[in-house]
Amino acid sequence: MAGASSSGPGSRGRVLVGAIGEYVLGQPTEGRAYLFYTCPADFNGNGVVDSQDFFDFANGFFASPARGDFNRDGTTNAADFFDFLTAFFAGYR
Repeated sequence: MAGASSSGPGSRGRVLVGAIGEYVLGQPTEGRAYLFYTCPADFNGNGVVDSQDFFDFANGFFASPARGDFNRDGTTNAADFFDFLTAFFAGYR
């Protein structure tokens, strides 16, 4: 399934466009586009905000090269960590 996605503060969803024969939520896509609203704190994109998202973000934050630029400002720093925590504890909106 092809798709465009965005994450981080201000991002609200993911658009998936399915080809003939593909399925979304058990229904054939028939080339239709779907918009799924996701929480920015759903770091692993599984549809649930839980402790695994925190651990996945922390691993990305401390990885080399860092993958924890949560606010997408081009650097990974304390602001990313606190922005993630704010989104994590705010939950879905």
